[in-house]
Amino acid sequence: MQNLRFFFVAGGLVLTGTFLGCNQELQGNCPRPIGVYKAQYSMLSGTCMPGYEPHALKFESDDQNSTQITEIRLADVIVTDLLLKGCEVKVGQTVTGEGSTTSTSSTRSALVGTLGVVDESSLSGTVQRTDFMEDGRTVRCTAQYDAWYTRDDLLLGAAARD
Repeated sequence: MQNLRFFFVAGGLVLTGTFLGCNQELQGNCPRPIGVYKAQYSMLSGTCMPGYEPHALKFESDDQNSTQITEIRLADVIVTDLLLKGCEVKVGQTVTGEGSTTSTSSTRSALVGTLGVVDESSLSGTVQRTDFMEDGRTVRCTAQYDAWYTRDDLLLGAAARD
């Protein structure tokens, strides 16, 4: 009788998962990230040189679950895509700049990964980085990192005062 009960419960769970699908929003009781999060990376594998200086992630209180942020700097443009689903943040980030072989903008590096919301001041997960040659298409190197993002409360306080 216990085996039959187990069969019905397991079958019900499988059917529920099938009808909900993989694209449903993850549920969780985690805080929404708000503020500027600075990263520390630890290289797990790859061909890129260690010592990469990652770019920060910025979350506004009124951001949608899917947000794109473009930051223009002197030598490059950083485009960050953030997708918040439950307690996970999907991150995509590209850095483009003026290539030395052409006068057009070319991709210097790309970053993709999934981060979990640990608490209101930290995110952690893994990211994959790809650096490109000057033509913006040829891969120079790739690396996978263990990523830990911590909210910079000094920047958060400055933003609250402005």
